[in-house]
Formats: sequence, structure tokens, C-alpha cells
Amino acid sequence: MKSHKIQQAPIPMRSVGPLKICGHILEEKLMVPLATYETPLWPSVGRGARISALTDGIRTTIVDERMSRSILLEAKDALEAVQALQSIKSRQDDLNAVVAQTSRFAKLIDMHSQVVANLIYLRLEFTTGDASGHNMVTNAADKLIPWLLNEYPQLEYCSISGNYCSDKKPPP
Repeated sequence: MKSHKIQQAPIPMRSVGPLKICGHILEEKLMVPLATYETPLWPSVGRGARISALTDGIRTTIVDERMSRSILLEAKDALEAVQALQSIKSRQDDLNAVVAQTSRFAKLIDMHSQVVANLIYLRLEFTTGDASGHNMVTNAADKLIPWLLNEYPQLEYCSISGNYCSDKKPPP
């Protein structure tokens, strides 16, 4: 079992494990760093990790790496929603310029959308480097909202998560 010495992190960090990983790239028991301000997660994640070492382990296959955050916008009517959405989708470079101001790691790689009546459900999908990226993509989405509202004054903000994210549930 490999153990890496953790020397420093800008947020509280502890090693948890051992975690038994089995997959086509890696098969071993590891102690892994868990950096979080939610310190009650350390013992909880540690218990789950130790259980994995007593079993056949956690079988993993990487299919894709991305983190999503959704925003919900409202237009006057469905036609206005569709027109705004078509324009937004054509401006991925502009959107990425806003995202780049929030993180050197976050990059907008895809968008999925659904128009329901006059509502625009927009799922923004990002790469986040080596980070899990939950806070990173929320921050990026939070910075995109005022930009979108400035560029599309006919739209109104409804929610930073219209339950269209997919980080803890299968995508629609």
C-alpha cells in the first residue's frame, strides 16, 4: 500500500483509507488526501474507504471527466427563449472568456439545454483539472449569470441550479 506524505494545503486536509481501487488502469490500495472544510467528512469517508479494502474493492472505469452546473433563466415567451438560447450556444468562446476569469483550471466544454415554455434550462459542462470541481463550477456559473443577463437583457435569472445538473444523478 502506497502512502504519500501530505505537507501542505491551503485548506484542511487528512489522509483517508486505505481505499482499494480496481480497474483497467489501477489496482491497488491507497491512502488518499481529502481536502475539505467539511471536516466531519474525514471519518465518514475514511470508514467507507476502509470497507472497500475488506471487499473486492471499488471497480472503476473512466468514461468521461466533467462537472456540470445548471442555471435556469426565464424569457417573456417560448420564441424569445429559443432565440436567446440559439445565440448563447453560438458564443462558447465568449462564455469561456468569462469562465477563465474565475479559474485557471475550469473550461466550459459543452452545454445542454431544454426550453420548457418560456424557461431555459442550461446545463454547463466543464473540465476542472485534477479537482473534483463542485465549487469551481458553481463559481463559474455564478459569474456567467450576470454576463448572460447583461448580454441578453430580455432574460431573467431564476436559479443557479434548476435541477438540471448531473454531478450526483444521471444526466437526462
